[in-house]
Amino acid sequence: MKLALLLATLIQSVVMNPLMHQRERHL
Repeated sequence: MKLALLLATLIQSVVMNPLMHQRERHL
């Protein structure tokens, strides 16, 4: 259970980081 939650958080972080960088680049 905990491992799955940690993995999901890690994947979300990896997916969100590029999106945030793109947003900063546009601004």
